[in-house]
Amino acid sequence: MSRGGKRKGTGRPKSNESIEPTKTVRVPIGFAEKIPELLKHYQEENSFDNLQLPSKKHEELLPLASLAWDEFESFSLDFIARSLKPQEIYHYGTQGDAQEGIDIIANLTNAEKWAFQCKQWQKFNKSDAINVIQKAKGFETNRLVLLLSRVASVEVRKVIADDPLWELWDVRDISQKVREIPIESAKRLVRDHFHPEWQNAFLGISKLTPFVSYEDFFKNWLDINRLFNHTWKLEGRMMLLKACMTL
Repeated sequence: MSRGGKRKGTGRPKSNESIEPTKTVRVPIGFAEKIPELLKHYQEENSFDNLQLPSKKHEELLPLASLAWDEFESFSLDFIARSLKPQEIYHYGTQGDAQEGIDIIANLTNAEKWAFQCKQWQKFNKSDAINVIQKAKGFETNRLVLLLSRVASVEVRKVIADDPLWELWDVRDISQKVREIPIESAKRLVRDHFHPEWQNAFLGISKLTPFVSYEDFFKNWLDINRLFNHTWKLEGRMMLLKACMTL
């Protein structure tokens, strides 16, 4: 009769069993205490729980109305950058600043300056459109664009159309323009701002694909803040480089 000791099979693992390697590191106690909070923040930032799912198999419009105002501005900047490919683009101040009714500035490659006003409002009527135009009067730019997260009414479109400096892009216009962006860029735009299911419902692309875009493949190497990155200027071998570009 067995009188204690380890039961059969509970001793050292067999040589053919895989053991995940571990490593002990020393960190300040103050940092160690913050680890649970950091993990929670990471999980919240990378969770899809708060993102709206498509309600239909095929969606005509992006769910811009489901975004918070700052998320809509972030999407708008990314969308403008991919659509117009400006030489420079940036947020014009932040909430509470004297922005003159402007949220985003884009300096185009043809030397034109475009200004954008983002409105993520539940309701946007004729008087709101008039106020937007009045607020931006005197701002020096070649073009002003009003971005709406919802469908614009006829009255709002008429107000904007009466001012030759202004354009209106509502959710229908924006959704159509996203579809006109090169597919890999459009896929990344939709993936970065909405639930992954929208790639299929809106763009008709499965979120699972054996192919990786060059943007995704080289993403980590295109970060200019890294010591070594692929944004360095190539010196020498110019003839060889030109020959490769003509292939």
